[in-house]
Amino acid sequence: MRLAWSRSAILGVVPLFALSSLVAASDAAAGERRKEPRLTVGLGVGAAVELKGEVDPSFVPVPSFEYENRRFSMRSSGPGVEFDVVPWKAVQAGPLVRYRFGRDGDNDAVSRLPDVDDSVEVGLHAGVGVPVRVFGVDDKAVLTGKIEVLQDVAGGHGGLLADLSLGVLRKFGKRWRASGAASVGVASGAYMQAFYEVSAAGSAASGLPAFDTDRGFKDVGLRAGVSYRLTQNWNIGGGVAYVRLVGDAAKSPVTKETGDRDKVFFGVRVKYRLF
Repeated sequence: MRLAWSRSAILGVVPLFALSSLVAASDAAAGERRKEPRLTVGLGVGAAVELKGEVDPSFVPVPSFEYENRRFSMRSSGPGVEFDVVPWKAVQAGPLVRYRFGRDGDNDAVSRLPDVDDSVEVGLHAGVGVPVRVFGVDDKAVLTGKIEVLQDVAGGHGGLLADLSLGVLRKFGKRWRASGAASVGVASGAYMQAFYEVSAAGSAASGLPAFDTDRGFKDVGLRAGVSYRLTQNWNIGGGVAYVRLVGDAAKSPVTKETGDRDKVFFGVRVKYRLF
């Protein structure tokens, strides 16, 4: 199962470091909008651990980048790129492109089900950072919210995905920043059928019980992270995220066979500002 877990670790960095894309929004909300172009590159290491069964995580390298100027910004978002084209303060919104791995059978029974090709998902994202002081709270914390909507356009799972996260981000002094968030994911019927449904033919081939799926909630999660600015150009951070499949995704024989309803993702990342 190591290949599948390597892929899980890469995708797990998406929720793990998702709040980093709201740093610019929270800074803008605090009156710290960038005036000069900035390019930052990073390299992280991520891994996934299954709470039941798999205890030997597969570590994978995860490169990243962020570019911003007065008019727009763009940054890596897991295996993909998101753009911010909205000039309003404390708000980020724009197109998003992401690559998602398919399923080629990493388990004896699941390998007898139809493969799911890799997908290219295209959609939109929107995020906001609101200082808690606007609610009369005397604190430096910033409330964050983000939504992503993605549609597969490459014939992989062929479905639509939506993810919503709500959290808080706070600076401690000039060097430390901590964040936390809760998230929920929703998937269309096509996505659920591709990854979690077992047809009558699939049941006969794999030995798994037949299972019908429908659109609905796919997962819920919690994540937390911390970063420290070593110098003007160097920054180091790390985080942990817990994701639990729910609904049909959790009930599916595919999930029960592979044993991956609950996953914990963790990782560290170093970033360097080129200019």
